[in-house]
Amino acid sequence: MKKGILGLILGFLLIGMNVFAADGDLIVEGNVGVGTTDPAAKLDVQGGPVKIQGIFITHVTGTNPTCPSGTGVAIVKKFVGRTCTGSGCSSCTLQSIWAFSDYSCGYTYMGEYGCYPATCTPTSWTEVICMGN
Repeated sequence: MKKGILGLILGFLLIGMNVFAADGDLIVEGNVGVGTTDPAAKLDVQGGPVKIQGIFITHVTGTNPTCPSGTGVAIVKKFVGRTCTGSGCSSCTLQSIWAFSDYSCGYTYMGEYGCYPATCTPTSWTEVICMGN
């Protein structure tokens, strides 16, 4: 009777959650608390790359890191904050955030005949997320 109850409980825990695909890959839907009772805990996988439904995701750190060969392309970077000044006209500050390469702000700089519009873009980053298959 105890084995039947244990099997029933285990069955209820796995209902609606496809744990293993036919090829043995782990499939996780929703939040997973590993070693914690916090319902908002996320699955933390060390050592990557991580394969999620046929797509590999790799996290790389360093100074202006790039995606290693075979890991795909950069989908997002964690840029270092930067302030661009316009020599008396105006300035803008980029925050240190995760963003796409088109992250920028506008400012004006002093030219020979007055102030001119310019775009401040990030020049360095410390992390990159790569995706490929």
